[in-house]
Amino acid sequence: MTLFTLAAAPFIFENHLHRPTQDVGLYYLILMLGVATGGMLANRLSRFVTLRTGLRIANALAISGAGCFMLAELSGHLSVPTVVGSITLFMVGTGMASPFALAGSVSANPQAIGAASGLYGFFQMGYGMLCTIAIESWNPGSVLPVAIILLSSTLASLCVLTWSARRA
Repeated sequence: MTLFTLAAAPFIFENHLHRPTQDVGLYYLILMLGVATGGMLANRLSRFVTLRTGLRIANALAISGAGCFMLAELSGHLSVPTVVGSITLFMVGTGMASPFALAGSVSANPQAIGAASGLYGFFQMGYGMLCTIAIESWNPGSVLPVAIILLSSTLASLCVLTWSARRA
């Protein structure tokens, strides 16, 4: 979802918030700091929490960010601070989830670490691509589909995490 979010950000900043192109780079820097912060938090938390707990915390952050973004769009309060703030929170969550998810996927079968890592990357990139295509097919030029897909994707990941915890 990180890649999908980064693909949608320039469109939102330039077309809906009417920000100059050169400002988008600064906003990207802030969003990427969110990903880095999430990775650092995962590093620190991994000493104290289980993999599943780390994923739940990361997912809660991502849901909070996506939910705030959705509320800003639905209430008509979409602005640079609301987009940057909510999407940065989302990025902290996804930046934190990625190390935990990758650690879980490669630890499932030690003999298939390379395949697990490659498959993880493939699904991550493929899902981002499908979300981008869905938004452009659904309602081109609108921010609402971006918000809906961000929030529904994070809620779906919570469902998958809950389902996998029950199976274990």
